[in-house]
Amino acid sequence: MQPASGATIATDNPIDKAIAQLRALNATNHTHLGLKIRIFSGVWAPDWVKSLGGNPVAVVNPQSGQTGTIGRFWTDAFGQAYDRLEILLAAKYDTVPEVRETTISRCTTFYDEPFIRDTTDPATVSALLGAGYTVAADEICQQQEIQASTVWHHTHSDLSFNPYQVIIAVGSTRTDETFTASMMQYCREVLGTACVLENNSLRDPPPVPAYASMYATMTQLGAPIAFQTAAAARLGVLSQVVAYAVSLGADSVELPGGYQSMGTPTSFASDTLLLAGNAAP
Repeated sequence: MQPASGATIATDNPIDKAIAQLRALNATNHTHLGLKIRIFSGVWAPDWVKSLGGNPVAVVNPQSGQTGTIGRFWTDAFGQAYDRLEILLAAKYDTVPEVRETTISRCTTFYDEPFIRDTTDPATVSALLGAGYTVAADEICQQQEIQASTVWHHTHSDLSFNPYQVIIAVGSTRTDETFTASMMQYCREVLGTACVLENNSLRDPPPVPAYASMYATMTQLGAPIAFQTAAAARLGVLSQVVAYAVSLGADSVELPGGYQSMGTPTSFASDTLLLAGNAAP
């Protein structure tokens, strides 16, 4: 999207192409479909961003074993680059009617999930601490990435929540769902209902009690709420997971890859109506 420091948004980028394709699709089928733009940072950031403030930081995805490098997302230099990208994106796409949602993703590693720190991999924990990472700086990063989305005035901003993975200075780790809940409230305070409360790993039942507590907070704060299911191998029965999302107040569910083998469009029709019924006025 931004191949060099100080550059504008690249022309004919994937977003431009998606808008053109969607307009043709809507015109042909007389539909009004929209786009969700998932902006990745973390391992997907350009090299010039990863090198701000020092060499890129090596990280490992403990789920897949994938390796990569990230920038120092908790630093001011990285934050300024992210803020600039948000300004450029909003200037170009905020008034495009097909663009409905974007994501908040400054403080991320592998996925679009800012509260995940890959803490079950000791090498990643050590690399982050060695690069100057601190919990205090990370918590400021979480606030600032939300503030950066205030440049979007017509487009929702999705923030994916998980029980926050805390890395303590001595290298020990824990989770802090209370901090996650506080950031949900902060997101709504800053962005109002333009903040979509999201989780990208929904399954039934939840993997640990902290997720049930987090989902309860999402339900309490109300729509808009969105989910992406866990991968097909881990989600359980898809129809039950979608029903679970509906019960939590969700108005949107992103289905897993391969969902076509788990049901037809007709089989999801009733769920679509229930999700629409949960949408904020």
